[in-house]
Amino acid sequence: MPKIYSDEFERDAVAMVAAGSSQKKVYRDLGISKTALQTWVRNDQLRSHGLTPTTRQSQEVRAADARPCANLGFR
Repeated sequence: MPKIYSDEFERDAVAMVAAGSSQKKVYRDLGISKTALQTWVRNDQLRSHGLTPTTRQSQEVRAADARPCANLGFR
């Protein structure tokens, strides 16, 4: 189960990277996973360009919507 971090914690981590710290230093210093920090930085970059980051849940919903409806009798 993934850890839940506060929005403030995520913003602070992203701000450290934006201020010039390497991602490696930040995730090691804060004790978070590399993937979590990469995701937060990517999402921040998307938001700064006016885009909405996707979540794993929204990706799964779109994938489910794209499946054929064979079980409903449609083809």
